[in-house]
Amino acid sequence: VVVNEAMAANLPVLVSKQCGCYPDLVHPGLNGFVFDPENLSELTALFTKLAHSELDLKAMCTRSSEIVSNYTPERAAEAVVDTIRTATA
Repeated sequence: VVVNEAMAANLPVLVSKQCGCYPDLVHPGLNGFVFDPENLSELTALFTKLAHSELDLKAMCTRSSEIVSNYTPERAAEAVVDTIRTATA
């Protein structure tokens, strides 16, 4: 939920490839980046890129907010109900 909260706060994100949400929430280069947590040089390079590059951080922040807006409690509940209906059909 931490990634969702950061995105809802209009922030770009750096998310570990071991985090289950990354395929759905992180669009590399658009709202953040994904990294291998066992590769320190990769993470360092991403922090450096965010701190010193000409990335459009404002656009990344906006995109984070747009992406996460699709992940509401209501939609999560609908997915659970649909799964139960499918499993019991």
